[in-house]
Amino acid sequence: MNKKSNKLIALLVTLDKGQRKSCQKFLESPYFNSSKDLVRLFKELGKRIDAERTLEKEAVWASLFKGKPYSDVRFRKFTSDLYRLIQNYLVQEELQRKPDQQKLLYLQAIGRQYPRKIVDGITRNWEKEIGDPLSSMSESSDRYHYRYLAETLLYRLARFDIRTHERANFDEIGENLDVFYLVEKLRTHYSSQSTYHSRQHDYKKTLIPEIIAYLRRNPYYRKYLPVAIYYYAYLMDNEPEKEEHFRSFRSLLLEHATKFEVNDATTLLTGALNYCIKKVTRGKREYEQQYLTIYQHSLNSGIEGQIQFIDPARFKNAIQIALRLGEYEWVRKYIEDFQHSLPEKQRKTAVNYNMAAYYFYQKNYGEAIGYLSQVDYDDPNYTLNSRTMLLAAYYELDAYEALDSTFDAFSAYLNRHKELPKDLRKLYQNLISITRKLSRTIPGDEVALNKLRKEIDEKGAVASLGWVKEKLEELAA
Repeated sequence: MNKKSNKLIALLVTLDKGQRKSCQKFLESPYFNSSKDLVRLFKELGKRIDAERTLEKEAVWASLFKGKPYSDVRFRKFTSDLYRLIQNYLVQEELQRKPDQQKLLYLQAIGRQYPRKIVDGITRNWEKEIGDPLSSMSESSDRYHYRYLAETLLYRLARFDIRTHERANFDEIGENLDVFYLVEKLRTHYSSQSTYHSRQHDYKKTLIPEIIAYLRRNPYYRKYLPVAIYYYAYLMDNEPEKEEHFRSFRSLLLEHATKFEVNDATTLLTGALNYCIKKVTRGKREYEQQYLTIYQHSLNSGIEGQIQFIDPARFKNAIQIALRLGEYEWVRKYIEDFQHSLPEKQRKTAVNYNMAAYYFYQKNYGEAIGYLSQVDYDDPNYTLNSRTMLLAAYYELDAYEALDSTFDAFSAYLNRHKELPKDLRKLYQNLISITRKLSRTIPGDEVALNKLRKEIDEKGAVASLGWVKEKLEELAA
């Protein structure tokens, strides 16, 4: 097929069964299409795609026009026209999902036709006239962009340009434009910073410091929810030591998260969770409860459930924090309810690893070892953590022979995988070294225990340091 035909096929294969049916109705409407041949071509291509039959242009032509010699010019025209019509169908479908766009187009048409009686009714009942689309719109810049465009149409409908004795709606036009701009600038910046942290790309901060400084001095626009939430999100990230910014952000987020588009709500929730994780890593353990409260809110409000896939790292973080807080029943139910939201390739390993953690925290080390045996150790995201948990489980069970084998296997893994960062390998090598000595230390041997304490202090970086210190003190008791 030619280039246009290839684009047509690429578009056709994206239509599901329902879309294919409604698109055919669109094509059969004489208002949009008067060519029956194009309807026949649409049906023929659909049948061939479903049956995985050839889409060669000569074969398609032969099915449509039996006995007629192939005309490349005509076939190109058919595919070009059909491609354009399907584009128009998709535009119509998209328009049906956007009542705000329909309303604006209607008001533009009324302004062009200008039936005086209808125009007077619209301008008298303006808020009601534009209210229906607003009732279903999220708290995004689109909401204020719609109001800005609607107010500019009102200005034209009311003919304020010639009715200069009346007060025009310039304030409404200006304020909605300002809010649209502020929200979109802050939202785009916040999203770009989230991308920067995860992918190490750098983006410009044009006018962002000036906008933040203005909003700090003049709180007027902070009465608008999206302006306020992105304002506090910025301050939370850029002034993390001032925890009042996080508290303001968290309050708005927990109360209003469902008013935002899913993608925006997810970005905001991720920002709050990342802030909590950073605080926890700096020793503020009270932020573990903050993390779990925010994450549970995202689940209970349905936001997390609307995402196609749950990030395995977020899945694991939530479980680890909940386990540290003793929320065992919640963890078990969370794994059961949301495991199918994990990406399929990582699902089995993620579930087995987290079930192992679930049993480990309840000191059911045998069950934990059973689940760890089903973890895919070729996955570098889980290998280090799984081997660490296995080492700890065998230590807790006094299974010294298995523990020695685990030490050797873990050391061999670290020596073999030189691509791992040197500091990271050292972290786990120190864990192996210290735990090996712990397993050989006689309880109550203060000389040996003090020597170990000194060694831990000298090494500084030891994986699972909290667990190591706990085992050390158990031997001292």
